[in-house]
Amino acid sequence: LKEAVRRGILQDPQLAPSFYQLAVLDGLSFNFATKEFGPDGRVVQAVLSSKDDSQYVKSLQKACLVLIQACKDLKKLTSIGIADAVALGGVAAVESVGGPFLTVQLGRTDAPKNANISPLDIKILEGSSSSSAVRAAFSRSGMTEREMTAILGTLLTLETVQKKLEIPMTGKQVSSQSLSSQGRWVAHLILNR
Repeated sequence: LKEAVRRGILQDPQLAPSFYQLAVLDGLSFNFATKEFGPDGRVVQAVLSSKDDSQYVKSLQKACLVLIQACKDLKKLTSIGIADAVALGGVAAVESVGGPFLTVQLGRTDAPKNANISPLDIKILEGSSSSSAVRAAFSRSGMTEREMTAILGTLLTLETVQKKLEIPMTGKQVSSQSLSSQGRWVAHLILNR
């Protein structure tokens, strides 16, 4: 599965942050108070059923389709579920841009097919949400400000690498323009927490 994600990133370097964002969104969907939702893969259903046609959502949808195809291909060899695939996709995105090798404990339970979708706004990491809304989402899921900073810092790093460096083996130069509005937003959240 990690190899499928790496191939997807090589074919479309703009997907690197999207795989990571899917993993973060899946985790942020957890409601610490009610113990509902969480990293169970429902984020894939939420993203694919979104009618939003922004570039952010389109990239998330492409990443979802890569994960679904990888799961289908792996079903022949193993019983990896979409919840594990989302987590592995986030790890593979970090590793694909030269980040550290990360381990993921497998065995997450996939949400039932007709389960309710988390009320978490899938666009919370897009760059247009207020810092208080982002803090509230992390707090609601039981994460500390320190954990939020680490997660958002990784997102900023992924976007920076994706924007400024040549992705190995593609031969294509990714735009060297300044950070997107999303990158500036993440930097603002980290610096002004």
